[in-house]
Amino acid sequence: MFAFVRWSDNRLRYKRFDGTNWDALWDDTLGGDLSSDPVAAVFGGDVFVFARFSDNTLQYQRLTAGVWSGWTSLGGDVGSDALQVLDDPILRVFAAFADGHLWQNAYDGTSWSAWEDLGGSLALLRGG
Repeated sequence: MFAFVRWSDNRLRYKRFDGTNWDALWDDTLGGDLSSDPVAAVFGGDVFVFARFSDNTLQYQRLTAGVWSGWTSLGGDVGSDALQVLDDPILRVFAAFADGHLWQNAYDGTSWSAWEDLGGSLALLRGG
């Protein structure tokens, strides 16, 4: 189990829980330039952690077999924190974009889809 936070320097930090104890220190090796709080999901046995970056793209890291992937951008013009939903067998990530619409991107275990506009008129929380 993991706990992820955006630190005061806008880098992603985490602690791991081994079933008995939490790590003593916050690990800051994941870096980043976050402008939102992170959200995480477990999918296909891997841990995914998502955050909006200062360039308003949605980016993620993936933990597979104990190794972090490095930040990968899903692009977009994200105006809010991400919200992920696991819809087996698809990992869906939702975010409000600068146009005020809700958008989704989906991962099928092999590749990500393009962003899909779901419409709406949402309040933006940009600037966090």
